[in-house]
Amino acid sequence: MNKLRKLLLSILMVPAEPHPPPGSTESLRIFRAAPAYYHYSILKWGLAQLGALFGLAFSLFVTFGFLERWIPDFLGVLEILAIPIFLIQAVVSFVLLRLHYELRWYMVSDRSLRIREGIFRIREQTMTVANIQNIGFRQGPLQRAFGIADLEVRTAGGGTAEGQSEGGGANDPHLGSLRGLADAKEVRNLIYAALRRQRGSGLGDPDETSSTLRTNATPTSDRPRTSLPLEAAKAVLREARALRKQLAGVGG
Repeated sequence: MNKLRKLLLSILMVPAEPHPPPGSTESLRIFRAAPAYYHYSILKWGLAQLGALFGLAFSLFVTFGFLERWIPDFLGVLEILAIPIFLIQAVVSFVLLRLHYELRWYMVSDRSLRIREGIFRIREQTMTVANIQNIGFRQGPLQRAFGIADLEVRTAGGGTAEGQSEGGGANDPHLGSLRGLADAKEVRNLIYAALRRQRGSGLGDPDETSSTLRTNATPTSDRPRTSLPLEAAKAVLREARALRKQLAGVGG
């Protein structure tokens, strides 16, 4: 298994761990997908393989149990060849599953966040902490059973993506996913703390600094702001009333 792993890594030319994101070296924290995420992935892989095996067994049973006399010989040979093909893909897909788990990197500093994942198409994403607008927490029933969760970090324009994700297609460069974390809340709190420090020091885009981060805390009420045109209108109204009183007195 290790030899196959090394062979795949060399063929695909997968680089070593990513460089740290911008920020102080002392603040850098590196997180990886939890071992429970690997077990969670194995369960999903096993269910998929079980479904494929059931389909293959049913196809062989129908072909050679009921339709053998009507099936051409070459189709029967193809049915038999499906067995070693299934076994080969099972081994290869299991190794790739392991690599998907091992090659996930989540780096958090006091200024930025870097996410890297993927094998065939490596997606490396750097997001500026000061531009983060929202951090989502996602955990399904099966994930709760394994004690893991996903974080989704969204920015308004501070994220840059390199490459494509494993699923292919277009990717949102302003949305980063940290999958399979056992300490998702700790990572979320760490990003929140870095964000508060950045905004407290006045860094980041002006539009982003003025925006409100969505958190579970109770929002504070905004101070009432005085409108200059409204004050001017009130002053004119007071002068008009005073003038009317003066005219009434002269008329009396």
